[in-house]
Amino acid sequence: MKKLILGSVLLLSSVATAQAATQTFDMINAGHNSNTAYSELSFTGVDGHGQSSGLNATVTAWADTLENAKDDPNNSGNDDTITQANMYKWENTHDNYVYGWGVVSVDETGSGLEDHAHAFDNTGRYNSTDYDFVLIEFNQSVELSGIDLQWTPWEQNRHGRWVEQSAAVTVVSLSESDALNLKDTSSHSVWSDFINPSNSNSYDIKASDGYYALDNTTTSSYWLVGAYMDSFGNHCPDDNIFKLAGFQATASTSPSQRPSNPVPEPASLALFGLGIAGLMIRKQRKA
Repeated sequence: MKKLILGSVLLLSSVATAQAATQTFDMINAGHNSNTAYSELSFTGVDGHGQSSGLNATVTAWADTLENAKDDPNNSGNDDTITQANMYKWENTHDNYVYGWGVVSVDETGSGLEDHAHAFDNTGRYNSTDYDFVLIEFNQSVELSGIDLQWTPWEQNRHGRWVEQSAAVTVVSLSESDALNLKDTSSHSVWSDFINPSNSNSYDIKASDGYYALDNTTTSSYWLVGAYMDSFGNHCPDDNIFKLAGFQATASTSPSQRPSNPVPEPASLALFGLGIAGLMIRKQRKA
């Protein structure tokens, strides 16, 4: 009987550990200055109780704008090479509201957009088509399990009411070699070198969704998140715009085994386990 009770406790402990494996990376309240250019950001994940398991992430921004579109206003095809961009956290100083993180590419630098932390989008200036992405590098292999958008567009409907719109977001898992090639600007890479049907998914997300649960079934230390791009290289006909607030990652050997329903908190599991143990002991005494 003691072995049975001990086994139940160990099982509950393992479930609690699995619950704690999902870490949230809050990009808004991590201490970075607003309306300031950052070439690299660092974050530490925490669980629902504010505890860290040591899972860290580095974030850099990238866009296909190496050959400056200002020198190619007719978009003759010389504006598709990936190079690093900057990230800005846009805060409206009049009401102190933070709209989230956006990407400012080479084409947008000097246009005034960096003063407002331009959003992730899949269009560019000078008739070019530019895709903004961030590369998220974790210190271990994880499943990217959630994304939080701080801002998505609003449009007026035919009744004159403002309605929140969703943004199409593309998520891509990368191998280590692909991540290194992307960061090596001398390789003159383009997005089709890294994005294909086998490693990418797209989601329609609104800022009001909070942390949107992704249905990834793979793990990687390297993830791309950006404005919609389908795996065949054609951009979405509508401009997809959003600002990023945070992301979630699950470090697990079986990433796709998360239950679809909320998992009970570890404290609740512990009480449930003690109840079972008490019933077992009571039954043994009656016997």
